[in-house]
Amino acid sequence: MKVLALILVILFALYYIPFGLYLKAKTNWIDVSLIELMKLRVKKIPTYQIINWSKRLSDNNMKVDFKQLVASYSSGVDMENVVNGLVKAKQNRLKLSFEQACEADIKNIDIKRTVINTIAHVGEKK
Repeated sequence: MKVLALILVILFALYYIPFGLYLKAKTNWIDVSLIELMKLRVKKIPTYQIINWSKRLSDNNMKVDFKQLVASYSSGVDMENVVNGLVKAKQNRLKLSFEQACEADIKNIDIKRTVINTIAHVGEKK
């Protein structure tokens, strides 16, 4: 019985204390604490995806605070749409802020497609 209890405690700890995710965040210079990751895990917020979105933005020289990503995700913003749109805009030297991208997503705008259409439209004018 004690062995079963110990196994359950270990499994619980491994699920709710995401050491691997914390190490991934720290090696990618993402400013997040282990306790914050645990709180997000309890709230059923996909911490792995948020870490990946933060890394993608950071890899493209865009500084978006981890807490901003969490807050936007929690408010219903489609972060995949926002991140894809921001990366595409940055690659094409268009100015698009994180806030503007979130507002566009709330209006159900496909940001990446809009950026591509904007680039194509500007190319037609030349």
